[in-house]
Amino acid sequence: MGNYLKSNSLPDITIPKYTPGINNSAMKQKIKRYNITLRDHVQLLGYRGQIELIGKDLGLHGIVFNAPDGSVKVVAEGEEDVFDVFFDDLKRIREGVDIETKEISRDADLPVPFSRVATDETLEYMKRFDKGIDLLTDIKSDNREIKSNTNLLVEGQNKMVNLLAKIESKI
Repeated sequence: MGNYLKSNSLPDITIPKYTPGINNSAMKQKIKRYNITLRDHVQLLGYRGQIELIGKDLGLHGIVFNAPDGSVKVVAEGEEDVFDVFFDDLKRIREGVDIETKEISRDADLPVPFSRVATDETLEYMKRFDKGIDLLTDIKSDNREIKSNTNLLVEGQNKMVNLLAKIESKI
């Protein structure tokens, strides 16, 4: 467990599977469902994929998706004590993220396993490509500057070599 976090790992826990519609009275833990909103630069960073891995790893049922307002939304259901670990892991993925949680009713079944919902996949790909193009353009610009600075450095070295040659000839 915990492959999705580079520096922190989850405790080794075993979670009994919960199946909606089946008598789960033998389960000791109370099942909870939360609506979670994550804000502060959380889209186009791979955040949903990390949340999906955490949800699956913890045995949660639910979905994660990008909302039009720039936030990431999560609807998750599972054993009450698992949510402490889930919320801690959400905070560890990216520090400074504003996380709003609200317990909600369990009127509808959630998908198993935990998964991402693509609200408009084509638009998302276009945004990612645009971001990639911007990064590549910046790299190209930086490389031009490095080349220019390197040329100046070589010119300076050549002047020093010539000066040293003149000094050596006079010795």
